[in-house]
Amino acid sequence: MGQNLWGVGMNWGEPNESTWGSGLRDQYTFEVFYRINITQQLAVTPDLQWIKDPPNNPAEDSIWILGVRARMTF
Repeated sequence: MGQNLWGVGMNWGEPNESTWGSGLRDQYTFEVFYRINITQQLAVTPDLQWIKDPPNNPAEDSIWILGVRARMTF
């Protein structure tokens, strides 16, 4: 079985004016995650994301998202 894994990520995005309208600020996303290998075929990855200036919610300056992903291979 493989080892568990800590990771960080950063993303930058520019909102499309034809979709979201004009005057929106660029979005930045930062993520920290930890992949836990349960078995050789199953991994679970809890993560925490911080989104700065989300275009879907322009009233908020930033939002936090706590999530869990799972990956199964055959």
